[in-house]
Amino acid sequence: MRTLLSADNYRLFFENALNAIAFHEIILDAGGKPVDYVFLKVNPAFEAVTGFKAADIQGKRVREVIPGIENDPAGWIGKYGRVALTGEELKIDQYSALLGKWFRVVAFQTRPGQFCTFFDDITSQKKTEDQLRRTAHELEKRTQELDGILSSVQDYLYILNPDGEFVFANQKLLDLWGLTLEEATGKNFRQLDYPPEMESIFMNALREVVTTGRVVKNTTRYTSPGGQSGSYENLLAPMSGPDKRVTFIAGSSREISERLDLEAQLSTGRELLQTIIDSIPVMLAIWDPGIQVLQLNKAFDRI
Repeated sequence: MRTLLSADNYRLFFENALNAIAFHEIILDAGGKPVDYVFLKVNPAFEAVTGFKAADIQGKRVREVIPGIENDPAGWIGKYGRVALTGEELKIDQYSALLGKWFRVVAFQTRPGQFCTFFDDITSQKKTEDQLRRTAHELEKRTQELDGILSSVQDYLYILNPDGEFVFANQKLLDLWGLTLEEATGKNFRQLDYPPEMESIFMNALREVVTTGRVVKNTTRYTSPGGQSGSYENLLAPMSGPDKRVTFIAGSSREISERLDLEAQLSTGRELLQTIIDSIPVMLAIWDPGIQVLQLNKAFDRI
């Protein structure tokens, strides 16, 4: 321990530390209130971080070195006074309006009335964090706008990863499931209670999209957790990155139950009409306005 605290080792550490280090002594007014502090010793990193030279500030008061610091909203003198007088350690990220910089500070008492500060200039880091926050806010805003647009679309829209896990679903699909986006994100078809045969159809189609890079369509029947049944026309399309590799799959599903019912009714109507026409004993032909034959009855078969 004696070797670690030797004067030579202390000097080497102090002069070569990457952190800015400074020793100070607090100054009190007649009422015992901290009103200033003196720079006792600062290291080269302190000079680099603050721009103040040791020869210019050592032995001087901070209010002399940085005029107006007593009015800085950061309250440096008060905070450091508490450390020097009470022994309470201080760890903060603080902005200095006078210096226009952010600092990460650790301060501790070295002896009653004196304190040491270790600090780093984290202005660049704070600017990056602020930019990330603004970007995240803007992204959230755009996502909400996009979700609003997609939620107004009558189709069920979703995005899957190549493993078949949902990374997005519009509000119409979430309402069908009875889930929030947070509850649905990361789940696959099985975890969302899709029947095995339907899961198999979707996963086969998904693998085809990933393998071929082409759009795949299919038709399925589905009953939601709320009991809503219907037939759906599904479309899965590749979303590729710069390397042309499929990274996500965009999907849309449209309920076509009414369309299928109408097609079935039309088919039944056509069959009924054909039966009626075939029952007529004389030859009967139906033409369109262009004199193209549309339909003949069975009487023509006897010619």
